[in-house]
Amino acid sequence: MQITCLKCGNKFKAGEALIIRSGNSDLDNELAEIIRTQGNVHAVVHYHRATNAGLDEAKRYVDNLRVARGIETAQQDISSGPMILVVLIVMAISVIIMVTCL
Repeated sequence: MQITCLKCGNKFKAGEALIIRSGNSDLDNELAEIIRTQGNVHAVVHYHRATNAGLDEAKRYVDNLRVARGIETAQQDISSGPMILVVLIVMAISVIIMVTCL
């Protein structure tokens, strides 16, 4: 069974469609700011707490809001964190070696 959205024409399988709560522009504005400054995870938790929605629904809502508003998320690339630590350790060891060789 397929469902067709009367507004946009998109087709969905039964159970795939997402009902988006609307009419709370204050919450949407808060979420947009959180996405920009803290990232999606914080926005999902904020939406979850504000609406008592499930985490899956909260994630879909935040993702849809981010796409609809064209929001760039805050950088949360945790893979660079350990690399920076390694670089700092190598630099510290290099300084120690240079000082002991003088």
